[in-house]
Amino acid sequence: MTDKNVGQEACPELKDLKALADFFAKKEVTPDFAEKIEAYLVTANKVNEGLKEYTENSEKLREISDHFNRLQNRIKGVESDRKFKVSVAQEKFYLESLKPNLEKLSSKLAEFAPKFADDENLKANFEGIELILKAFENNLISLGLHVKEEKGEE
Repeated sequence: MTDKNVGQEACPELKDLKALADFFAKKEVTPDFAEKIEAYLVTANKVNEGLKEYTENSEKLREISDHFNRLQNRIKGVESDRKFKVSVAQEKFYLESLKPNLEKLSSKLAEFAPKFADDENLKANFEGIELILKAFENNLISLGLHVKEEKGEE
């Protein structure tokens, strides 16, 4: 299949137009000359209407695409703003509530650890509480709400 055939199948009016152009190229005047000119004009009008419709559709597509891009940029802005606000709220919650209470609980556990060392049952309970606290801290770390501070060797 040649490019010429592809164009003719895509727009049958062009085939008619080519036949008319070939007819006029021969410079033969026949009795059906007026009829052929009318057919040429009808075909040319169809091609022009198709071109006009294509141009209008291209413009509509451009408008829709521009609108879509504006909406997409607006959504990205809203998402960015939301992520920032969530981050600020998480940090505030961590600094004002979680961190002080975790530090307080850790210091209380460290304070009472020597008292539980003599009794095996109390020591086991104490170690269970320490494990729960450590698991809670690890969960907060995985959620991005907590940062475990590295203690330097002294």
